[in-house]
Amino acid sequence: MTMNKTLVFPAGMPQSLAYAKQAERDGRAVVGASSLHHDPAKPHYDAWAFLPYVTDPDFVTSLQGVVQAHSVTSIYTPNAVVWEMLDAALPNALPNVSLVNSHPMRELEDTYKASNDFARSLSEAEVPLFVPTGRSLPPLAKLASIYHHLEAIPGMCDHDKTRALFAIFQSAPAGDVVEIGSWWGKSAFLLAQLAQMNGTGPVLCVDPWDMKNIVQNDAGGLVDAVDVDPAGAFQIFLVNLLPYAQGRLNYLRKASVDAAPVYAASRQIESPEFDAVTYSGEISVLHIDGNHSEAAVRADVEAWCSMVKPGGWIILDDYVWPYGDGPKVVGDAYLEKRQDEIATSFVMGSALFIKLTG
Repeated sequence: MTMNKTLVFPAGMPQSLAYAKQAERDGRAVVGASSLHHDPAKPHYDAWAFLPYVTDPDFVTSLQGVVQAHSVTSIYTPNAVVWEMLDAALPNALPNVSLVNSHPMRELEDTYKASNDFARSLSEAEVPLFVPTGRSLPPLAKLASIYHHLEAIPGMCDHDKTRALFAIFQSAPAGDVVEIGSWWGKSAFLLAQLAQMNGTGPVLCVDPWDMKNIVQNDAGGLVDAVDVDPAGAFQIFLVNLLPYAQGRLNYLRKASVDAAPVYAASRQIESPEFDAVTYSGEISVLHIDGNHSEAAVRADVEAWCSMVKPGGWIILDDYVWPYGDGPKVVGDAYLEKRQDEIATSFVMGSALFIKLTG
């Protein structure tokens, strides 16, 4: 059986190289093509072809020859001019060859449209109905910008939880923002942006980024079976957060229970990448998203929750979790034991949100 092949042109564009790499992972065949006689992208492709510029009168004829020579059945192009030219030419010149992607400019614009749509939805979310608000949301463009950059960072932070985070920071007191379990830095980025936007305080990310502390002991073993690279995750965290830290974020590469006394005793945390950041020692927002085993979540709660100041927020992520009930068991126990200290609590998305009395 002949394998379908996709022609990638121009092959040297960043989007083209990313497409070719993903095709390689998926086991799909691609052919790189360029109008440059010495294109540095050539080594990234198993098969290669030369095509003149689309302005050349012989372009379509040359394209037909490449398609026939390499048994091409589809074309990927991130170049809007090339896309429109091919969209018009293929039905007559190569009726059996199709474009695999939609208009590049429309694809790009759609991502920004999604960001604006989400920003508008923040004012319509149900969270403000039961969360006290002390500050108003910033202009639409700022909200859309935060969301757009958040979506560019890999990780898991569902939209309902994101909406709730925007809402709770409106009533968060001044103080530090502490995250237990940061991994690639997606939620850490959002916490840092919300803290800056609301004048809350600096962010401290606590994560050992090691194999010893990552074992979840989930019921079915599916989570623990995933092949992960903590050291690589730490490097990704640095790349994602360094441009946005601006002296307001740092990390402790320690297990949660080991980091708690360091934070309690130190008003300044230093690291080679983020330099020194000064903390107050009082937590405004505590986001617990580390190891999800019941014992680990309980240890996180016992080590950190006493440092959350009156009126502050505690968030237990994955309170709703299909792989186990560690966060839920610990969260329910906290709610029952601390009823007199809790102003409000709710579940939104996968997370449990708890506001302490002021």
